[in-house]
Amino acid sequence: MIKKEEEQPLVKSFTIKPEFKKVNEDYYAYVTTNISGGEKADIFVIADGMGGHDDGEAASLFAVQQILAWWKAFCWEHHSLETFFQCAQEQLKEQFHLINDRLISIGDIENKKIGTTLIVFIMVQNKYIIVHVGDSAVYQYKAAIKIQEVNEDTIDLLEFQSLHKLTIDHVKQVKQKNGALSSNMLTQCIGVQGEVNPFIKTGDYLDGDRFLLATDGVMKVLSQNEMTQILKENNSIDEKIKVLYEHFNKQSIQDDVTAVLIFG
Repeated sequence: MIKKEEEQPLVKSFTIKPEFKKVNEDYYAYVTTNISGGEKADIFVIADGMGGHDDGEAASLFAVQQILAWWKAFCWEHHSLETFFQCAQEQLKEQFHLINDRLISIGDIENKKIGTTLIVFIMVQNKYIIVHVGDSAVYQYKAAIKIQEVNEDTIDLLEFQSLHKLTIDHVKQVKQKNGALSSNMLTQCIGVQGEVNPFIKTGDYLDGDRFLLATDGVMKVLSQNEMTQILKENNSIDEKIKVLYEHFNKQSIQDDVTAVLIFG
């Protein structure tokens, strides 16, 4: 089903699972919090529990809940916007390691491998930070202001440029016995191996920029050209999320699909 949020920035999202699966192993959340000086900060968290391991849905839920618990404490304690991103970056790295260690410990006790990908995306004051492990992704469709003269007046036109993938994939292709390349295998995830090395990126955005956060189930079906076409259309966020949802809901998907669309 499609989930609707009314806070700024404009956000719409959905998650669906294949008909043959009993549970959806994706889990995601979005929270807006007031920080220093009344400034609003938005955090988006997406985890994709690994179907090849046990209890993927429990791992993704645990990871998201741990990040949200950290976020609540972090925003309550943090009072300086000047150091917000640096502190968030350092503390998120620690949180990724803590969640990884905790899931490994639980797996050892229960004799299971409990794995998940994890992506955290924070927006505040036209800046963002991404901390990420796995093969989910964040895309940015950048806006540009074009000044156009009309008679004696000038007007600002919002034009959109190309789609940019802001994250890297922690994956590699594995050869089958016959030498052919099989599907991708994660090289990093949360809860399976002893150490994780999160990918971290910071950047800026304009008020008209559009972001798409997606689990790998989206990329398995939707090409980057198709994403670009959907994002660049001059329609509302409600219409865009409906197009995305129907694209996946009408076909026989083989993996959980979660998409979060953000208008900055």
